[in-house]
Amino acid sequence: GVKHSKGSLLIFLDSDDLLSPDCLTNRVERFQQNPGFDFLVFSTVEFKERIDDTNILLNVFNKENIIERFLNLDVPWLTTGPIWRGESFLKLGQWNEDIISWQDWELHIRALLKGFTFKYFATIDNYVRRDVPFESIGTNSLSREHLAGYLRLFQQLKLLMIDYPNYIRRLYGLGYWVADQALAKGYVDITKEAIRFLKEGLTYKERMVIMARLYFFKQLTIKHLKMPDYGTMRKVYLQ
Repeated sequence: GVKHSKGSLLIFLDSDDLLSPDCLTNRVERFQQNPGFDFLVFSTVEFKERIDDTNILLNVFNKENIIERFLNLDVPWLTTGPIWRGESFLKLGQWNEDIISWQDWELHIRALLKGFTFKYFATIDNYVRRDVPFESIGTNSLSREHLAGYLRLFQQLKLLMIDYPNYIRRLYGLGYWVADQALAKGYVDITKEAIRFLKEGLTYKERMVIMARLYFFKQLTIKHLKMPDYGTMRKVYLQ
């Protein structure tokens, strides 16, 4: 799609996304008013059958560290939230087609790590369908192939975080989450792969805990909360 596009601005939609009738006009005007940014971000509301049947805002934007929120799976915006300057998106390197999920998560973290600039607007101009529970989506995202893909993804992101040890520690927290999920599902190979990833950044004490089949998770000195199965996005009901 990017290769065939002819416009100077880009918006991406997943199959469960909708744009409001004035979305394109609004975003183009905002870019004309704010020409110095690589991308702009707009608010998203979830729905089930009609765009006004839940009035739940995804996600709440605040002054917390954006990268840390992404790494905590508290995703500040989804695929359709941003509009990109085409040349900036090409410079970023486009989508990571080697992974089968979390592509938007990886893309936005990569953009932020590389210093791409953005501006957030509270304007609601897009919607995402949530007519199935998060648990159903989470089940698919915990297959052997998905878990292995997450580990490859973490390794790639780690290379970009060489100067940010706090971010790397949070990646190890996600690595533990993968190990925990793989162990619970009996994916021995994925569990071992996750342990190898964790060994790269753990102290001797932490390694011993990991080698003990992750038994003492709550005592791990990794400063990171245990990752939930899927989605921790902060939601707020609109008036």
